[in-house]
Amino acid sequence: MSEKLSQNDVELLTKSKDVKSKVEVINKISNQYRDKQFGGKEQGLAEEIFRLLMRYAEIGVRKSIAENLMSADYVPRDILMSLAKDIDDVSRPILEFSELLTDDDLIDIVSTSQSTETQIAVSRRNSLSESVSTALVNTEKGEVVESLLGNSTAILSEQSLVKVIDSFSNKEEVVEALVTRGSIPPELVMQLTKKVSNVIRTKLEKRYNCSFEKIGTLFSEGGEIAAFRFGNMKLFGNDLIDLINMLELNGQLEQALDPLHGKLTFILNDLEPIGQFVPVSCIALGNKTMFQICMSRITGVKYSNISKLTTDLDTGLKALYEKAALPAPLFDAVRFAIFVINKMDEEHAKFGTLRAREALHEYIKQLITESKGKKIRNLSNFISIVRKHIERAQGEW
Repeated sequence: MSEKLSQNDVELLTKSKDVKSKVEVINKISNQYRDKQFGGKEQGLAEEIFRLLMRYAEIGVRKSIAENLMSADYVPRDILMSLAKDIDDVSRPILEFSELLTDDDLIDIVSTSQSTETQIAVSRRNSLSESVSTALVNTEKGEVVESLLGNSTAILSEQSLVKVIDSFSNKEEVVEALVTRGSIPPELVMQLTKKVSNVIRTKLEKRYNCSFEKIGTLFSEGGEIAAFRFGNMKLFGNDLIDLINMLELNGQLEQALDPLHGKLTFILNDLEPIGQFVPVSCIALGNKTMFQICMSRITGVKYSNISKLTTDLDTGLKALYEKAALPAPLFDAVRFAIFVINKMDEEHAKFGTLRAREALHEYIKQLITESKGKKIRNLSNFISIVRKHIERAQGEW
């Protein structure tokens, strides 16, 4: 356990002008607060520090508070709402990931904010309710609605879908997001067909190599994502993780995975049939090695070749992903997550920082930070899987 809150920490946060040092201290304090390492007196002091910093501190400090508290299961409401209504850089982690915000909170924020980035952050939340989705559609902003339609876990009423068709049939990005959503009634697809321009129809038909009316049938994101929801996401046992890490560290992993004589192969075969370990779950655990092992077992490709293929995050990884028949809607998120894991591994080698597999909260922070300004399909859903693993780890490990 790291050093607890000290008087030096308080003085540095309230008096120092060095933002980097203040961020380091607030990372320590907010991490300990989130993980419930403080006693009652320390917890109260930490909360008073948060309140003070939310009023007077630099953006980087407030952003650090938000990133560390976004996965907390308790935050005083005044602090939570202060973070949620701060500028975009600060509020985004809370708006997109905090489970403490209610539907009423989200609807109020979406309806009163003039910030498109704020509304997009809400649109990416996992399992958005119908009422919040309606509020997002009512913003009548194409970027917000496109983001909402790309969130396969969001519930949209038929009335909202009709409004989208009426308002955005001339916006190509929204039309594409709508027809590829995979869960809109056929009659609404026909309604859209009548309204969309010939230019947009032609572009989409060329892109998907089929008629506009049939594009929607190519997609079933809701069902595919549901199949990878948390009930079926299996964790490797802690002992097995330690064994794999040790074999990798000692350069013995490839030999241990020999399909005929490898000791690790025998262990895995005894545990369950090939293919039952879910590779996406391994990436959610920040463990690229376990992902590669799973992919080797599912596809029959040698582990050494798997390692080479996954260094090519576009062609090689995509071919491997398709061969393993993993859910297409999650590919962008998995590819991006591997990029972040690689980045954290490089920083570990250079500076001794923690790897993704060793610090899942930091892994989530990096996923959010690196995704800023990028459109990564189903990233919020993927991060929800990471968070579920954190919850399970806290209960089982």
